[in-house]
Amino acid sequence: MSLRSLLFSLLIPLCLLMACTRAPVVTLTVASSTKTPSQTLTPSSFPTSTVLPSPTVTTSPFIDKIAFLAVPRPPDFMPDGEGERIANLYLAESGTDSKGVWHIEPVLTTLTNTFGLATSPDGKRLAFSGVLKDTNGDGLIRGYDDLSGIYVFTLSDGSLQRVNEIGGSVFSWSPDGQSIAYVLWDTLSSEGAIQASSLYVVNLADLLSHQLIPNVPGVIDEIAWSPDNRYIAISARPRLFLFDLLTKQIAEIPMSMPSCDLHMAWSPNGQKLAFVPCHNSPTLFLLNANTLTIQNLIEATYISPPTWSPDGQYLAIGLIQNDVQKADIFTIEVIDRKLHNLSNNPEGDSTPLWSPDGQWILFSSDRKGKPMSYVISRNGGEAYFVLDRQQFDTGIEGLIWLPKSHLQP
Repeated sequence: MSLRSLLFSLLIPLCLLMACTRAPVVTLTVASSTKTPSQTLTPSSFPTSTVLPSPTVTTSPFIDKIAFLAVPRPPDFMPDGEGERIANLYLAESGTDSKGVWHIEPVLTTLTNTFGLATSPDGKRLAFSGVLKDTNGDGLIRGYDDLSGIYVFTLSDGSLQRVNEIGGSVFSWSPDGQSIAYVLWDTLSSEGAIQASSLYVVNLADLLSHQLIPNVPGVIDEIAWSPDNRYIAISARPRLFLFDLLTKQIAEIPMSMPSCDLHMAWSPNGQKLAFVPCHNSPTLFLLNANTLTIQNLIEATYISPPTWSPDGQYLAIGLIQNDVQKADIFTIEVIDRKLHNLSNNPEGDSTPLWSPDGQWILFSSDRKGKPMSYVISRNGGEAYFVLDRQQFDTGIEGLIWLPKSHLQP
């Protein structure tokens, strides 16, 4: 059973139990928007791709920090014999010596069933969902006998705050960093399948939660709060919704293909939502949140989840074009759809992530025959080695590139 499936089975009965003891609920009208989405636009031809010079692998020339969740190798198992593995929160920092070796330090080592690492808008705090190891002192890990929930870790002083009591592996920071929206799967069929989900918001100042949207049909597997504080995008398989925080209306976004594992990202100004409907999706869409018009940006054999450049002019993606059997890191200019191949490597490259200043892109690669992480300039060129992913037992979750201000109070 996967960790996510296990979390589902643990959360469902608890969500039902907690439903009648929550803080006062604000019930909002769930109604169709009066705006009518346009038909999906199909590009007349594949965007022109500019191949930049092939990079040379070397060591990183800059100093920064990257945060991630991972299970160490060999894994440290729970003492109750149930096979749960302990995950750590790590910070990786580039070295100052001539070899540019990255130093990896575990900063939190008391976690299991961790999901969804996300940074606050100012980059000073990290949120994740998980269970603290043996917090009740009985020497065992028994799920909700210990302290499960959503936690906020402050980078400057290492403090840890539990912001709710029942977790929620799907969550999103508010733009001002004062609240976190999270999901509970709380409506079941007679067979025990999840039929509807509800969206809650917790205020980090007083830790009070209120219900924002009840009974969204389906399993909500991803949410994204827009940077302008106007919308919350909701992926509820197999559908996509947009909730307007101003009008309290929720609109379903029709798609030309059903959502199976949707990945989405807001533009920095909150006006556009880039998304791929499925993992390994061949189509990248762009939704205008104000008009609900949808543009088909690109079609390919494979497209990884998109990420926006800080200036909002580019999207970075892992892309397989036509009959080529490996992915490269591309940027696509949002306005004219021009493609630029940054990595241009014989091995597969994917899952790009922009640096806070928009000058670098972190990505995963199978070069050297094993999973690694590298950084490359937004203009292409040399690829710099960052991290050997094989030193962790179950891979890496939630890579976050921290801004320079992350250690300031």
